[in-house]
Amino acid sequence: MSKKVIGYGLCGPGESDRYMKETLDCFKRLCDEVIILCNNCDQKELDLIDSYGFKRVLDRREWGTHQWRIKQDFIERDIKQMANEGDVLVCLDMDEVLSERCTKEWLMEAPLDAYHVFIVDLWNDPKHFNFLS
Repeated sequence: MSKKVIGYGLCGPGESDRYMKETLDCFKRLCDEVIILCNNCDQKELDLIDSYGFKRVLDRREWGTHQWRIKQDFIERDIKQMANEGDVLVCLDMDEVLSERCTKEWLMEAPLDAYHVFIVDLWNDPKHFNFLS
């Protein structure tokens, strides 16, 4: 079985009105398969995910109370079913993207098992930001 890049992410209500399209574009550029966990999403988010042809799963549990369990269930139930040994996993929230310098080819050939990335928090537009690591 050939190695593939699998993208997965978490989506909540109202995400489609912010940076979600950019995140889905990033997944489309980098990944062979994508699955999104939709936690209490609105129809607008579901329609946007569907427009990319990505898989999605629904979860209606309350995020604040069950956040750790929702994430754990998603990984154990859905991600483990998609991924095989050697596959590359890319996890993004619906307001995150990876630099254009990160390519699918680089991900497939990357020599390490995990990477630490720098985070740039955008404050309402791409010109106002803060660097975190």
